[in-house]
Amino acid sequence: MAGDIHLSPINDEKFLANIVEKINSLNPDIVLFPGDIVDDKAEVLKRLNIGKSFKKIKSKYGVFASNGNHEFINGVEDADSFMRENGIEVLRDTMVTIDDAFIISAREDITINNFTNKNRKSLESILNGVDRSYPIILLDHTPVKLDHARKNGIDLQLSGHTHHGQMWPGNIITNLIYEISWGYKKVENTQYYVTSGAGTWGPPVRTGSRSEIVNIKVKLTTD
Repeated sequence: MAGDIHLSPINDEKFLANIVEKINSLNPDIVLFPGDIVDDKAEVLKRLNIGKSFKKIKSKYGVFASNGNHEFINGVEDADSFMRENGIEVLRDTMVTIDDAFIISAREDITINNFTNKNRKSLESILNGVDRSYPIILLDHTPVKLDHARKNGIDLQLSGHTHHGQMWPGNIITNLIYEISWGYKKVENTQYYVTSGAGTWGPPVRTGSRSEIVNIKVKLTTD
C-alpha cells in the first residue's frame, strides 16, 4: 500500500520512479493506493510526462486505487482516466474478486458531495450479495466513521489522508481529529491501517512523521 502520493510538478516523475522502484523491491502480490494519487490537473501531469512509471509496477494481481479528496479537487473524471491510462484500476463504490480468493472493495471519498452533486454509496449497498466466505479488503481514503467497516464485516480497511500531520505539531492535531492518525488498530474482527503517506502535500517536507510504503503480509486463519 502506498497512499497520498500527491503527484505534481514538485512530486514529479523522478519522485514517482523512486516509489515504484521501492514497491517492486517488495515483490508484491497486489498494490493498493487508497487515494490522493494526484495533486494537480491530469493535463498538467501529462504535459510534464508525470505518471508513466506506474506502468512499471510489477505485481501478480494488479494495481488498484480508490479516489481521495484530491482526485475530486483536481477533476475526478480526468484524474481517474489518467490513472487508468497508466495501469491503475480505479474502483469507485464497487468491489472486485481477486483470483477467486479475496475481495478488494473501494469507496468514493467522503468529500464527494463537496465537489459533485452525488453522494457515495453506503457500504451496505456496495457489499450487497458479496460472498462472505472471502476476506474483504476495503480502500477508504479518509479514516472517519471506522465503525462502518466493522459493522459490515470488513476484514481490513486501508486509509490515508492524515499524513499523520506531516509537520509538527500537525500530528498532535490529527491525533485529536482521527481515531487513527497513523498505524495499525484492530477492533473486534476488523483490522485497520492508516498510512502517513508516501508523498507530501504542499512543501516536500516532514517533521514529526515519516513517508512510508506499507508492506502488508496477510495470513488467513480459521477459527
